[in-house]
Amino acid sequence: MPNVVLEAMACGLPVITTKIRGCEELVLHEVNGLLVEPQNKEQLVQALTRLINEPDLRKKFSTNSVSRAQSFSWETVSRAYYELVLRVAEKKAHGK
Repeated sequence: MPNVVLEAMACGLPVITTKIRGCEELVLHEVNGLLVEPQNKEQLVQALTRLINEPDLRKKFSTNSVSRAQSFSWETVSRAYYELVLRVAEKKAHGK
């Protein structure tokens, strides 16, 4: 998972990134950022132009990015792993 994308989102920055593994899990296209095909200059220019020309879109992405980044916070992820370990241990204790 690209930390730089996650850190930008946590700071409330609108994000444009390429459709590569990791980024596609973080950035939801048109919800909290824009995804473009790798090495597609035209799509990148279009995405940048949209963010420059559409202040409401920037604001929407900024707001949504912060909440999306929080779902990947250390606390949230560690809690999910902890709960998973407890469920597995409980099943094992009951012979399942």
